[in-house]
Amino acid sequence: TWVTEHRKQFGQKVVTKQGALRRLFRTLKNNGNVAMLVAQRANHADGVMTKFFGHPALSHPAPALLHLKTGAPLLVGACRRLPGLFRFELIARGPITIKRTGDTAHDVQALTQLYTSEVEDIIRSEPSQWLWTARRWEATRKK
Repeated sequence: TWVTEHRKQFGQKVVTKQGALRRLFRTLKNNGNVAMLVAQRANHADGVMTKFFGHPALSHPAPALLHLKTGAPLLVGACRRLPGLFRFELIARGPITIKRTGDTAHDVQALTQLYTSEVEDIIRSEPSQWLWTARRWEATRKK
């Protein structure tokens, strides 16, 4: 896509979902940076149940898994549009941490909820900045 090609032009390596964790672990091990789009809907096979704007939503656990496995700092970031043509500023929050319990499933869920709540908080602070077409709650709807 156009977005993917432009990201590659600026030196970003775009990794598809299939087999991504192994590549991301390797990147972090080599002191690289990893960014993920976590505001998208996760499916039942991959997702962790969280609350998002007061409703159950399946969220992506990969950032939590990478943090727990590698110790890499876990940050939440967003771009805010500024007046003028193509002017933005980066909002960064974190690092997000928990006290580990030894129960990986519990720790992944707790971290996933924390960064999902941070995304929600960023959106609430300036909703006009948010463009979102994903059906975030689709996977949790009763059929």
